[in-house]
Amino acid sequence: MIRAFTAGPQRTRHPQQAQDLAYVIYTSGSTGKPKGVMIEHRSLVNRLHWMQQAYPIGESDVILQKTPYYLMFGVGNFLVGPAGGQALLPDAGGERNPLAIIETIRKHHASVMHFVPSMLNVFLEYVDGKAAAGVLKSLASVRRVFASGEALTSSHVRKFNDIWGSHTGARLTNLYGPPRRRSTSVISIARAQ
Repeated sequence: MIRAFTAGPQRTRHPQQAQDLAYVIYTSGSTGKPKGVMIEHRSLVNRLHWMQQAYPIGESDVILQKTPYYLMFGVGNFLVGPAGGQALLPDAGGERNPLAIIETIRKHHASVMHFVPSMLNVFLEYVDGKAAAGVLKSLASVRRVFASGEALTSSHVRKFNDIWGSHTGARLTNLYGPPRRRSTSVISIARAQ
């Protein structure tokens, strides 16, 4: 149960209602002008339920939480406890450093992670340049990579499959969709054969 606190020494508890505000995300959307989008509890719960049904997180999963909590996908990663998985936070700034990401995956056996496509591209370029150095062994624990926040192009998909997925079995899933509607367009990307 989420607790609400009042000013002063007394604390009041009350259950949250479906229409109550869960959090606010900030987006520039298609207008280019920043705006806050209010997300209700019902939307968050619906999203978490759907994600668990579509892409189950189990007790042995470690989710590398490199997406900031104030972005839509980041919120869900902090709420993996009921599913039994663990959320793993990289060191400050590590979410932008491909070597730090690889070392975190290797050290903690991360199995699920998320990228915006532009960072996925930077990461894959780094991995491609280090493939001969055994970097792919460090990524072997990752089974699912989600992409959202920007359009995922066919070149991103080809690069992912050529450099990472075809070597380790990791799957890439596109979760790009408009946050203000709390809906998601999902395309599961097939592995290269």
